[in-house]
This record gives sequence, structure tokens and C-alpha cells, in this order.
Amino acid sequence: MLLACLTLAASSGCDPTGELRWPFATDSPAPQTQPATDPTPAARTSIPSATPPAADAPRPNRPAIVVTTFTFDILRVRVPQGLFSESGKVWNHLESDFLPADTAKLLHRNGIRVGRANAESWPALRAILETEPRAETAQSKLTMSNGLPLLLELDRHPKDQILFLYRRDGTLAGAPWRSSTNVLRIEYGIPPTQPDAILVEVAPELRLDSPAAHTLRGIEHWDPTAIPERSRVIRDLAFRATLEAGQFLAIGPSSATRDLPYIMGALLLCEEQGGEKFESMYFITPTVSRTGD
Repeated sequence: MLLACLTLAASSGCDPTGELRWPFATDSPAPQTQPATDPTPAARTSIPSATPPAADAPRPNRPAIVVTTFTFDILRVRVPQGLFSESGKVWNHLESDFLPADTAKLLHRNGIRVGRANAESWPALRAILETEPRAETAQSKLTMSNGLPLLLELDRHPKDQILFLYRRDGTLAGAPWRSSTNVLRIEYGIPPTQPDAILVEVAPELRLDSPAAHTLRGIEHWDPTAIPERSRVIRDLAFRATLEAGQFLAIGPSSATRDLPYIMGALLLCEEQGGEKFESMYFITPTVSRTGD
């Protein structure tokens, strides 16, 4: 199955002029869309009926075909460690009580923090982010109309990782993932009772660079019937959010990433470069449009 992917790299995705680019700005570039590519249908030969219909015969009613298109504006902001995970300046402008309390607590323990806000909150957030002289941004848009999940690939290159996961049942699990990359998996749809809103479900995902990368070595581990695992969606950390028109979702690191480098939030949102630690926050703004005949 083909999946639509979007890679955001902080260094390569920055504005070449060095200026910060933000959503909701009047000078934002036009969306870079990726329309669905459907195969050209094969030509058909019509078979005339024995008795042609009268010229004035009523034409049968047919339902209108409505195509729903989802556009995602993705903004990544990378800063030195501490602005997102330790400071409350950014989070004070974001709503967080839309998540169930147990889900928010579990995400925080695993190094992830989630917020939601309206477009009216963005100027205050932008002002805070612009006070950080070393902030780096990357921005992209992707339009989808095929219903496939949107995959945000957060790493430019595979790397060896160790993941420790606090589960919903209170247990702690850990495993090495060699030659793997981190992904945010976003599934989306229209809530039945809110036709103008968008319901998103976000879950972390680990993907292997090759099936052999996760194969245990040694004759005692060999299983000729085993199917190599290519990826794993961490459903324990999945969460849902309903976004009305103009609202955006924010995903950033919690304070737990400061002391626990192997939890999910640290793998997704934190990195070390040149001996210095950085952290990233993602602002996701979905919009929906409909066309019909």
C-alpha cells in the first residue's frame, strides 16, 4: 500500500533568507499540493439498446459526487533545549484539557505534550518564538484526498535507538531498534456531528530501514516462518483531537525528556548536535474543502 509521506528537516527546510516563516501570515506561500494520481480508466465501448429512448424522456436523477480534500500545514520549530520542555510561556497560550486526564498524564510521562489553539492565539506564540535568536523553522503543506494516513518523517537518516515505553497498564517495556526512524502517524476524518471540523488521531511510529535490521542474530533465534517487522505504531500513545476551522494542534516535548533520553518524546522531538541539545515543536493546521458536480 502506498502511504503519503512528508519529511521535515530543520536544516534543509529553513527559509533560505534566514527569516522565520509562520502560518496564518498574509504573505504565506501558496499550498504545495500533491494530488492523488488515479490510473487512467480503460476505454469502454457502448452497446446501443434495441429501442433508443425518446429525446424528451426524463433523465434519471443521480447523486452528486462530492470530493473531500484535506490540507495539512506543518510547521516545525527547533530551539535549544528548555524553551518547550521547561518553560510555560508557549504552553500558556495552548489549551490542553481537551484530552482525557489519563491520556495527557501518560503522554507527559513518555515525554510528549499536546495543545490546541485558535488562529487568534498565534500572534502571541509567534512573538515568544521570535525572541529566541537561534530558532529554526521548516514549513510544508500537503493536500490529500485519498484517505491514506499522513506520515511525518522526523529523521533524515536511520539511527540505532533504544525505546522505553510506559504503557497504559502501568508497566514499563524497552527494546532496541537498530537502523530505525521516527514517524508521527496522522489519521483524519470528519466527525459525524461536526461536518466543518476535522478529527485527527496521532500516534508515534517506529520504522525500520530494512527487515534485517531487527533480526536477532544466532542459530537459536532463527525462525524460517517469521515475517520481519518493518514498523510499529505505538498505539499506547495515540490520542485524538477535534479541530474546528482555524484551530491548530501543537505537539512538543514534556519536562520528562530532560532526564529520560530513551522515552518516546525524546526520540521524536529531541536531538543532540555538536554537543548541544535541541528540541522541536510541531504546529499542525488542517483544513477541509469539498468539491462536487
